[in-house]
Amino acid sequence: MEIIDTHTHYWEPSLPERPWDTNADAPAPEPLLAEQLLLAAREAGVSRVVQVNPSLMGYDNRYSFDAAQAHPDLIAGVFARINPLESDMSARLTMLRKTPKFLGIRITLLTPAQKSWLSDSTLALLFEEAGEHGFPVAIYAKGLAREIGEAVRKYPGARILIDHMALDDRKKGSV
Repeated sequence: MEIIDTHTHYWEPSLPERPWDTNADAPAPEPLLAEQLLLAAREAGVSRVVQVNPSLMGYDNRYSFDAAQAHPDLIAGVFARINPLESDMSARLTMLRKTPKFLGIRITLLTPAQKSWLSDSTLALLFEEAGEHGFPVAIYAKGLAREIGEAVRKYPGARILIDHMALDDRKKGSV
């Protein structure tokens, strides 16, 4: 029997050429290399994992894809992060879609400015491209379940995944 963990995170140390995002949601933890995660997965009986590029890596997906290519039988694929505020979204998505082990996009909406992306047009092109090209978009947005629901209705062709049920861990049980 194959067991796949569909939402894992591994990350390398902050490096000068690949620094961590200092605006990440949580304090900087110790690095968790792909090999460490894969060992823990094997010990837990997990056959393969899906890497969701963590927020602390910013929009740099290189380590996620490098590890997925180094361990093709153990890492099923990668949910990459993309900055929707940068230009040439279509070109960047095309490049990602061509990357071996690309599974989808993960968007993190934690700051007030980011939370507005669901209601303004910031994510429109992403959702349209996701629907057109058939890749899912995972959204981590604490307390924004209703807003995500509105996006799902507005972009019915896009497959939108809700990370952590959009629960706001600061308000027990709130959505």
